Amino acid sequence: MILFTQISVPMTEFKIDVMIGGTKEEYDLVEDERYALRPIPDEEFSKDQCMSIRTGSRAIIPNTKIFNIRLGKLPLEDIPGFIHELWHLMWKISKVISDFELNQSSESWAANMIEQISRDIINAKYEELNLEYGE
Repeated sequence: MILFTQISVPMTEFKIDVMIGGTKEEYDLVEDERYALRPIPDEEFSKDQCMSIRTGSRAIIPNTKIFNIRLGKLPLEDIPGFIHELWHLMWKISKVISDFELNQSSESWAANMIEQISRDIINAKYEELNLEYGE
């Protein structure tokens, strides 16, 4: 079972898919249906992961750049793991959204953004993802 919610990247139209729990097989199915990513059978599975994805034309959300953060547990059940993935997410955001470059002068916006994103992820209402359709 995968718990799912989607939040926004503050000050942008970009979205973050947040997924909690699940197995490699479940994620392979979701990534194929939702993003049109082909599963890699021998790829090592990590319960905690962060990605930026360009979805394919046959995806449920076609031809879109989206962020994905995957957590093995609810954020408050593994705070160090959550913070670790948030750090990866911030770097991915700064690489994809060129207006948000992480550097010494970006301290203020970056701190505010990570605070808002973490608050949104912690307070989100999660629903069980329909694995048949990846939505």
